[in-house]
Amino acid sequence: TYPLFVGVFGSLFFGERFRPRTLGSIVLCLAGAVLVARDGSGANAVGDALALLSALLAGLAINVVKRISAHENPFAVYLSPCLLGLPLFVFASPGANLAKAAGDPAGLALLIAVGTLAVVAQALMVYGYREAPAGSGSVVFYWETALTVALGALFAGEEPNARFVAGLAVILLGLKFDRGFGAPQKQRPPAR
Repeated sequence: TYPLFVGVFGSLFFGERFRPRTLGSIVLCLAGAVLVARDGSGANAVGDALALLSALLAGLAINVVKRISAHENPFAVYLSPCLLGLPLFVFASPGANLAKAAGDPAGLALLIAVGTLAVVAQALMVYGYREAPAGSGSVVFYWETALTVALGALFAGEEPNARFVAGLAVILLGLKFDRGFGAPQKQRPPAR
């Protein structure tokens, strides 16, 4: 849901235009996300409430990242929340498998790969927000849901049900709606 909050906060606090097409795309993607989240697997209401709070905070954070990215190095922008979040590690569950994974060469390699990919992905996101409006740029993140489902089926043996697949179809429709359905229009050269 956070792309909706990105657009709302961008309009309210940062004067960013919220295109009608982007709003329509977010509504479609949000409907698809609801189908995916309510696929009959028995989601926890507390988890949903925390996820909604997370989306609200992410909506504000993305707008701040957009403004900061114009002046700061993307890696510095992303590493700052990592450094601020590091002290929270002491509150991690003592039974967490982090120590076990760190002692296992394969587990350690996986931790390093995940951490490296996350840093690169977040830095690319910051670079992207230099060029794109925050509202329409955040719509792209609905691909995350589709890719998570596909990779879960491919690597984790997860089997999405019909409602899940229908939700993904609606998300893909929303993403296409944001970009337009017709063939790309050619840009005319500027008049001399």
